[in-house]
Amino acid sequence: MNDFSTKNNNVKDLVKTILIRSSSITVDTKADISYIRNGVMKIGEKQLEADEMAYDKRNEKLTAKNGKLKLENGSLVSEKYIIYDLKKNSYITNNTPDSKIQVNSGGAEFITNLKAQNNSLNLVNIFGQPRMLTGKVVVEADNYILNAKVLEAEPNSNIIKAHKASVFLNNGSILNGDIIEYD
Repeated sequence: MNDFSTKNNNVKDLVKTILIRSSSITVDTKADISYIRNGVMKIGEKQLEADEMAYDKRNEKLTAKNGKLKLENGSLVSEKYIIYDLKKNSYITNNTPDSKIQVNSGGAEFITNLKAQNNSLNLVNIFGQPRMLTGKVVVEADNYILNAKVLEAEPNSNIIKAHKASVFLNNGSILNGDIIEYD
């Protein structure tokens, strides 16, 4: 167990953070940030579980992706992003009013994951958001195989547009098109 203790300026008590478990941890010693995968961390009396966490020791913030925060009263906050401010002993989520947390659309997450699986593809970001995947894109799903030259993710949507695409169905049918939309 790693003990990440943080002195809290606004609260008289010490907010103690303890890493209970993780599948991996990587530390950037220059930036003083710990990157945690599949982690569970105790924050005072609360418990945070997430697919990915970044613990910024200098700024005393913990950012969780696909996180679940169990509060002292037993209630559970489950969000795509949770940012816990250890100085203030408070948190915000991507659904907190006026939060400036940007969340990728389902389509953007999909093409980002495809890129991670295949280094020969090119990921194009527009305004900091993943929007297009170019190259020889092949997607295998339950009942079909999709081949395309470009996959485009619509902002704030789960819709994917496949350009210059072919869909091969299990029954032997082939669907060709300049643009094929997938939801």
